[in-house]
Amino acid sequence: MLRQLVIIIGIITVAGLAAWPFVQSIPDASVAAGAGTSSPLTTGDELKPCTLDSPGYITAKLYGSINMAFDLHGDQLQCAGKLNALNGRSRIALVVEQTLADSESSTLVFVIGMENVEENTTQKGLETNLTIVDQSNGTFFGTQGTGRCWTDLKQVLVESDSTEVRYRAEGEVYCSGAVPQIKGPGSVTISNFNFAGELHRTTEQSASELVESNE
Repeated sequence: MLRQLVIIIGIITVAGLAAWPFVQSIPDASVAAGAGTSSPLTTGDELKPCTLDSPGYITAKLYGSINMAFDLHGDQLQCAGKLNALNGRSRIALVVEQTLADSESSTLVFVIGMENVEENTTQKGLETNLTIVDQSNGTFFGTQGTGRCWTDLKQVLVESDSTEVRYRAEGEVYCSGAVPQIKGPGSVTISNFNFAGELHRTTEQSASELVESNE
């Protein structure tokens, strides 16, 4: 229970950090993007095992300040995601726990913030704000804006009813260089970063965003 609480607090902090560059770069859309809140994920977007309709996954290699390789699937990781079809900004969060060579456990949180996301389609080269936090030592790494990383994204409809629309989101993240440490000298280089998680929106979310975007 304590570990779950720590992870939830961490994802709120990291997701809020990942949202900030978008608010700064496009201030006229700040209300719809969730400016002034601690997280771009809504209350209903709780972290949960990434089982989905078909298991989600993350495969990646990290070099530099973090040296790890991942190939995790389903309930081996947790995920959450929010689709904002009105202003095109969407977030996928992935939480992984990996045991290092020295047998110490490390929890990493990845927040993939994408721009110009269209609903229920396949897109290539989406500008992406990538944030990584190593909760074992409290270090943050992030692009703090777009122009360094991009995502090829495919969405497949999983569920649609009167209250919620859910998609399986599968993609690849690639960057032009290392992701720098925030307030520190380190950096992380990523390669072979492929993932599958969830994007969802609620009808209440869409209605409120529509009102805000027209104000």
